Amino acid sequence: MLFLSTILFSLSAYASHIAVAEIWYEYDTLTDYKVHLRLFRDCSGVSLPQTQTISLSSALQSVNTNHTLSLTNNYYQSYCTATSCQNPASNIPGYQIFEYSGTVSVPLSSSDWVFSWTSCCRNVSTNLSGAAATYVEATLNNSIGLFSVINNAPSVPYAVPLFFTTNASNQISFAGIEIDGDSLDYQFINPKASAVANAAFMSPYTANNPFPNSGLNLNPQTGLMTFTATMLGTYFFAIQVREYRNGVMVSSAVRDYQFVFVGATTTNNLPQLSGINGTNVFVRNINLCGPANMNFTINSSDLDLTDSTEISVIAKPSAATFTNNTAQNQTGTFSWSPLPSDVRAQPYLLVLKVKDNNCGISHQVYRLFVNNCNTDSVWAGDANADFVCDNFDVLSVGLANNATGPARPGATINWQAEWCANWTNNFISNINYKHADCNGDGTVNASDLAAITANYGQIHAKNSLPGQYKTLGLPDLYCDVSNLQAFAGSTLSIPIMLGSSAAMMNDFYGIAATVELINAQTSMPLAVTKNVSWIGNASNSFSFDKSLQANKAAFTFVRNDQQNLMNQHGQIGEIVFPIDVSSVVGSKVIVQFSDIRMIKNNGEEINDYNVLSDTISILSPQDVGNYHGDLQLKLYPNPSSGKSILSFQHTATGNCFLKLMDVTGRVLRVESYENVQAGKQELAIDLNGMASGQYVIELSTGTAKQSLMLMKQ
Repeated sequence: MLFLSTILFSLSAYASHIAVAEIWYEYDTLTDYKVHLRLFRDCSGVSLPQTQTISLSSALQSVNTNHTLSLTNNYYQSYCTATSCQNPASNIPGYQIFEYSGTVSVPLSSSDWVFSWTSCCRNVSTNLSGAAATYVEATLNNSIGLFSVINNAPSVPYAVPLFFTTNASNQISFAGIEIDGDSLDYQFINPKASAVANAAFMSPYTANNPFPNSGLNLNPQTGLMTFTATMLGTYFFAIQVREYRNGVMVSSAVRDYQFVFVGATTTNNLPQLSGINGTNVFVRNINLCGPANMNFTINSSDLDLTDSTEISVIAKPSAATFTNNTAQNQTGTFSWSPLPSDVRAQPYLLVLKVKDNNCGISHQVYRLFVNNCNTDSVWAGDANADFVCDNFDVLSVGLANNATGPARPGATINWQAEWCANWTNNFISNINYKHADCNGDGTVNASDLAAITANYGQIHAKNSLPGQYKTLGLPDLYCDVSNLQAFAGSTLSIPIMLGSSAAMMNDFYGIAATVELINAQTSMPLAVTKNVSWIGNASNSFSFDKSLQANKAAFTFVRNDQQNLMNQHGQIGEIVFPIDVSSVVGSKVIVQFSDIRMIKNNGEEINDYNVLSDTISILSPQDVGNYHGDLQLKLYPNPSSGKSILSFQHTATGNCFLKLMDVTGRVLRVESYENVQAGKQELAIDLNGMASGQYVIELSTGTAKQSLMLMKQ
């Protein structure tokens, strides 16, 4: 112990004070957010004041303001023996935790809001050069058109332990509590000294390898960090948490942490908490169909058989109780009788801590959802039983296609609750297949789509299921606007693309989404079709689109044969809309997707994709008489077995655009050629792999446009 005491004294003697900093926010009302700041100070350093100043900034909106947060709570991080917080002579480093809160108004919509806090001093450490400043931030993207402006940043609901022994296996959860139903990912980043500068690591340490260790891993999906420290010292690292909604990042947070590693004469295994009723499940739903009780047990355990374990509550619903037995490894019992007033979309949290008698500490979070009653009533069109009739319901019809079960007695497609006996099968969400029988005739098929159309947008008693879980991935969902010419007064067809040869879609069954044309002047509704699509044809897939307003539509493309598609990429559909002749020349139209859900054939959602928006410039309307000039087009051979040559006379050096269409005018391919020289030119036309039949070849330049018919044998 003498050697251990000497090491600890040398670490704390040079301490400044800041050991941990975390910042997050909650939506309050209108434009107000409640911002929270949690700081750990080393008790051997200076104390912290009653207030802290944070900044709110947006470069896009030219905003940079300061705001005051007030101290709401302070307490000491517990340990099994007295630390320097309780006894200044102690060689055990102690930490006092300060929590601050305050309301900040976010006055405008922007994609780059930053809540930030900085301090001059962090503790002197083993892995950073000097006593650099500490900087943490939480970002907010509340751009109109991307998603609701309401967002709650993920937060860690407990104080992360900082004190560990070397050569012992550890696991610490940095998982954020996300009450909006968004998805999170976690990654190591460099600790920051300011918004634009990093704290400097000393060799050989890096952001991804910040301390001497064996088996360091930060799970990017769960935030669970596992490691075995191999050397004494004080080490800083930072974690960035990113929050995604419908494939778009809505927030991120930089959190700054310090770990202290000390020697130990014995190895201690950390205590553990089970899931609900001893399982690996940490989520519980309850439907309020009259008086209802939520009761379950949580078990504690420890691989060190002589250790005892004690469970304590950090957070729970106010009316709930949690009681422990007196066993060596305690079992706790949770009891709650939620009321109808407790129904809400966000989960309630039960946060527990378990401690053994060798100072080992672990935490666990349980998410408790209180839902409205949804016993056995079917609402015509609400195929996924989420209490809303929308294009997501078509996905469920596609999943359950050709399933049969009891017909609904007295079935109608009116928007009302109608009783039906349960069918044999359930979706992966545990929703019964009977809900997909929208017209109640006992069979799920394309005829059920009529009820979705009839009741689209209807809502009944909204439940509290979490929102869409989407995260950034590799394949892109986007519109291919390359080489499109958007002339005022014309009708534009825009291909919808999903995946690429470098990032293909796998295990794909269907997609539902909303597409919107921002800043478009169109007096007629836009349409979304699946005429050209790798998703399927009329016999093996369903297509559904619903105009929501002149420049906005919801659509669903889904298989109906329960077979996933593999290694797919390219066009999945097409957006068709007229551009008003009065549209402002030079104005920009943004094509944007939202409310996206992709599924596999078992109903599991697909999370790995990017969502890209695209911009189209409106061009001057062309005079038809002058535009259709004589390009002297010739095609040979025609008919063709696959390859033909298109010859033409180019009147002036410039760009050319070649469009391949079927006889209905549907665009199959567009190719561009830049800086084509004046004079006679030839282009190769390749129809290999395309079905036999007639095709239209259209060539356009800046001054002329002509078409020819090409026959593929």
